[in-house]
Amino acid sequence: MPTCSITAIFAMLATGLVTPQGHSPGGQRAVRLDSADLGAWLDGLVPTALREGSLPGAIVVVVKDGRVLVQKGYGFADVRRRVPMDPVRTVVSVGSVSKLFTWTAVMQQVAAGRLDLDRDVNASSDVQVPGPFGAPITLRHLMTHTAGFEERAFRSYQRPRSLGDHLRGTPVPERIFPPGAVVAYSNYGSMLAGHLVERASGQPFVDYVDRQVLARLGMARSSFRRPVPASLAADLAESYDEASDDPRPRDALDHEEPSGDPSGHLATTGPDIARFMLAHLGHGRLGDSVLLDSATTALMHAPAVEPVPGAHPVTLGFFRTDRNGRRILSHPGDIEGFHADLKLLPDDGVGFFLILNGSGAPRGLFGAGHLFRTALFRQFVDRYYPAPSPTDVPTAPTAREHARVVAGEYQMSRRGTGDFVELETLFARAAMNLVVEAHEDGTISTPPVLDFERGRARVWREVGPFVWQEVDGTERLFMRVDDGRVVAWVPEHLFSFVLQPIAAAKGARLNLVLLAGAAVVLVGAVLLWLGAGRGRRPEWRATGISAMIGLIYLLGWAAILGLGVASREGGEVWIRVIQVVGLISLGATALSIRGVAQIVTAGRGRFAVAGAALVAAAMLETVWLSFGFHLLSVRLVY
Repeated sequence: MPTCSITAIFAMLATGLVTPQGHSPGGQRAVRLDSADLGAWLDGLVPTALREGSLPGAIVVVVKDGRVLVQKGYGFADVRRRVPMDPVRTVVSVGSVSKLFTWTAVMQQVAAGRLDLDRDVNASSDVQVPGPFGAPITLRHLMTHTAGFEERAFRSYQRPRSLGDHLRGTPVPERIFPPGAVVAYSNYGSMLAGHLVERASGQPFVDYVDRQVLARLGMARSSFRRPVPASLAADLAESYDEASDDPRPRDALDHEEPSGDPSGHLATTGPDIARFMLAHLGHGRLGDSVLLDSATTALMHAPAVEPVPGAHPVTLGFFRTDRNGRRILSHPGDIEGFHADLKLLPDDGVGFFLILNGSGAPRGLFGAGHLFRTALFRQFVDRYYPAPSPTDVPTAPTAREHARVVAGEYQMSRRGTGDFVELETLFARAAMNLVVEAHEDGTISTPPVLDFERGRARVWREVGPFVWQEVDGTERLFMRVDDGRVVAWVPEHLFSFVLQPIAAAKGARLNLVLLAGAAVVLVGAVLLWLGAGRGRRPEWRATGISAMIGLIYLLGWAAILGLGVASREGGEVWIRVIQVVGLISLGATALSIRGVAQIVTAGRGRFAVAGAALVAAAMLETVWLSFGFHLLSVRLVY
């Protein structure tokens, strides 16, 4: 799946490559950043991490002060054929790092006066975005992920579609937040922005980027085109789950929406990505080539939106992920087994790029590659730009009171809504266990999934009004509170969404227990009905038939979600089929209630009545799923 996926955002495991706190220990002495020390340091870390994490290969590129400092490859681009990761030749897919090229193209058109950051996008596009909040969305909203779009899964096509055909042929995702109000990462938003570049320039997006971004920088071995051009295909790295696995299908991205996707289809090389980093660090220039003028580059790098007061801002295209007092502009990328990260330290003239061509061995919910990506850069900053000595801040006197206010379950702002995707999100929330717990001493704890370094629960103490600092650490967590209620919060290391409270009725723990209980009851009822001869008894017929229909309904959704049917072209047919079963299941629920009455009338005893009542309760749970999580929604958005 392209772009900054939810799995990638929460990727974490413990490898010993990171310090125990969110920042490096204060007062650590900096090591001079030069090619000799950096090369030796990487050689000591990366091969071991690849081997222990079952990762096939990696490329690391670091630039500083206008030149390439280090460009190194490790492991294999093709494990079976033992083709090494060549830091110069190997071509890699960088996922959502591609968005930085899209946003750069947008800013070129803004500088040329053909696009306006604050104009209604509908005025420049043939794809019209509905306005449920009475306010238009703008390019500024798209670039800061504050347009309010829900996030949708990517869809695969048998025959690839162009960007325009895809956008015109699929429904616009719901806008679930007012424009500018909430940071919620949106792949659709970057696709729409790419289409605006097409409209403004009069060229297909891939042609425009080829000529006005890649060619200007001499990035001759880079392309958004899918399939990858023949000149690059021979050097394209294979991608893997683990190094010991067979590679993923090479043509997977050739069928993914849309061809040349502005949100994630760039294929490039180490030297080419170095040129892009150098251009942004050079105020838009690389030698005699001008990518952006200096004022436009500065605007693109400047803070534009604060997700929660006090948290790291989002710029026009980059996420701020500051560390140790250093300003850091960044964007990760994840696509079909490739995991990349691009970091700029503009005040230090440094750019850092890492890509892995595998997800690696499982570590809890996630793969080794995700944490290694985070860990390597954090260790890089801690080594060469360590934090100053920390200042001790006392715990706020309101800690115990505020801890009780913030306790509860939360959900990500980056989410789907309005149809079956809500059930997928329920399972994701259950796996993540996004619950804040309050403790008697006034501290709070957050779940392991939010710990990028160790994968365990973190404990926080309040150091300001609804500002929390990690116990025995320096990382902070910021909350927005309205009328005594938390409406959004975010640890400072997160960047592409905020966490919001969720109603108790939609809670993951409650609903997973109810769903599991319903499934067990329905399976047991069907087995008893068919295997114990009860199917011959008239009073059991209503209960047995309703249980059978309810079970088919649940199994149907399990198959659709588990096998990824919904994301494939034509998958909507199967969704509609199981929705028809759902409609029948509504009638079967009434039948199950009737079955209870029939068993009572037949005098079958209290255990039989209790069993029939459990089936009726299980069927009522399917009704709750159908309406509470929109499984019977007419709308289907991809």
